[in-house]
Amino acid sequence: MLLIFINSIPKRQFIFLHLSYYSFEINVLLKRSKHPLIIKNT
Repeated sequence: MLLIFINSIPKRQFIFLHLSYYSFEINVLLKRSKHPLIIKNT
């Protein structure tokens, strides 16, 4: 079912979703670790 859903998404959009998802995950991980180099952008 998941594969069918992924196949129905255009490649560009899928890559964009992938990148945004991973950037979100990285942000969460960095916030959890409270890395000193993070500058909060508002």
